[in-house]
Amino acid sequence: MKMKFQIIAILCIAIIFSSCGVAKKDNALTLSNVSNLTNEQWIEDINYLEKNLAKKHTNVYHTITKEEYEKEFSDLKKEVPELKEYEIKLKLAQIVASVGDAHTALRVNLEARFKDGTNLYPFQLHWFGDDLKIIAIDRNYEKFLGNTLISVNNTPTKEVMAKINTLISHENEQWSKNLNEELIRIPEVLRFLNITKENKVQFSFSDDKGNIIKLNLSPQTGKLENMVSVEDSLTKTVSMYNNDMNDYDNAFWYKYIPDDKIMYFQYNQCIDRNIAKHYGIENYEKYPDFNKFTDELIKELNDKEIDKFIIDLRYNRGGDSGLMNGFARKLSNITKLNGKIFVLIDKNTFSSGVIACVSLKKITNAIFIGEPTGGNVNCYGDIKKLILPNSKIPISYSTEYFELAPEYEENFTPDIPIEQSYIDYTKGIDDVYEAAKAYKN
Repeated sequence: MKMKFQIIAILCIAIIFSSCGVAKKDNALTLSNVSNLTNEQWIEDINYLEKNLAKKHTNVYHTITKEEYEKEFSDLKKEVPELKEYEIKLKLAQIVASVGDAHTALRVNLEARFKDGTNLYPFQLHWFGDDLKIIAIDRNYEKFLGNTLISVNNTPTKEVMAKINTLISHENEQWSKNLNEELIRIPEVLRFLNITKENKVQFSFSDDKGNIIKLNLSPQTGKLENMVSVEDSLTKTVSMYNNDMNDYDNAFWYKYIPDDKIMYFQYNQCIDRNIAKHYGIENYEKYPDFNKFTDELIKELNDKEIDKFIIDLRYNRGGDSGLMNGFARKLSNITKLNGKIFVLIDKNTFSSGVIACVSLKKITNAIFIGEPTGGNVNCYGDIKKLILPNSKIPISYSTEYFELAPEYEENFTPDIPIEQSYIDYTKGIDDVYEAAKAYKN
């Protein structure tokens, strides 16, 4: 399935960018590997994390108190002899998440993807508003596509997700929803949170008529060929992101749509060749030069008849925040674009992707359409990384706080709220893009 699988791939990209910095490698926690560390080695790792996170984070007690922080570590050290390795790892993730900023994280979501050798519950879920629906599933259960999850082992979905959210470093509900739909598929997560004691779990769903369906599912080794998805039967996919698979890895690209007089610009990563080279990223040459790219785009905008200029930030999770500022200033000088710039955002818009929103709003007065962002406007960032000495588990942490726009209490909210509906998704209709297209200037 194109839309969701590609979104997952973005989540799994090997380069994670912070709001004002770029980290070379992702901080992904692998639950299936067993390191066979001794209790003493785990306690050494826990002590190392407790000391160094408090020392190096710019303000580790901004959400959790010093007493709460120390108690969490103390309790874990006492529990180590009784815990399985995956439980220690997830408890560490839980403690790090309690710090309360999305960039200080021990990420566990990246293991939840379709990959040979990874045991997961055989479905893919996605949020449509407040409904968590099946968008892909093992072929044996194809008729349940589109059903809505209502409970796991008789625990309501809302309660299940509240527990899962304790493992996710987040600052708002949007970012936790962006990740919890993946974590729910990991058996170790459900066992750790006492949602189940066994691998076999009862997932209850409702169909579009309100009928309740209960599926008793065991984890399976995920293989794409064993899955069927909503998008398999579509002749077009929901997002323009998927119209040309050759554009999948591109940090940014644009396309002119002459019939609609729309220039569509997809800005997926705040990174270009120069930034990638500066941070020592391998194969930095694959990235285009952003200044040269935008000079070409500006020329196209000046030369062509433009009814709307649409900037899509729905896949942008960050990078170097400085790139968009210069481009926004160039746009502000094109008078024919006044009132014609539209920016698409959703819960996957994060970090420097959010900063790009602020720049475009302040400099171009663009119209924003979609969902609130996954990242907060004012937030902790400029990440560094700790590596635990024995387990080698990586943890990112923030070294600065950035107050970019005091008027924003949390995330960046759209001028025109639009959520992708499931019905239109099954028809290959991108509701957010269509709303921008239909907007009367």
